[in-house]
Amino acid sequence: MGPESAAPGQAPAPRLEEVSPGIYAYLQPDWSWFLNNTGFIVGKRGVIAVDACATASRTQAFADAIRRVSQAPVRALVNTHHHGDHTFGNYRFPGAAIIAHEKCREHIIQVGLGVTSLVQGVEWGDLEVDPPLVTFEERLTLWADDLRLEVLFVGPAHTSNDVVVWVPER
Repeated sequence: MGPESAAPGQAPAPRLEEVSPGIYAYLQPDWSWFLNNTGFIVGKRGVIAVDACATASRTQAFADAIRRVSQAPVRALVNTHHHGDHTFGNYRFPGAAIIAHEKCREHIIQVGLGVTSLVQGVEWGDLEVDPPLVTFEERLTLWADDLRLEVLFVGPAHTSNDVVVWVPER
């Protein structure tokens, strides 16, 4: 279902695109507040997810999309920055090592779920604060089998803790 075919008052369905072999973008069409795009990289032994979503149901839909592609567990979840549309769903990936810039962890702990009381009309679900377990300052290397992933701090941009996931071979 595309944005043009969504019922009035209903969010358009997200879509999943394989952008390179084993690398997927999960795209949520612009419709409302607290929407973001996520992604994941599939290896034989596990999946590396990039960002969670803002609500329990949106994050569950993302996790379901991952499972349609691979039954391997999500072993790592990278948060690209601390905003809730990228981190509130962290807890929906039990067993995954949550990874982010060190300032991301600080902000998640400091801010918590406070914004949920300010934004009306969003069905948040039973959210839990789940800050990163692994943090870094400048860069971190992850591996999906033999595929190298560089998680790079790009300096203050959208937030003080923005990172990107770069796949040099692709």
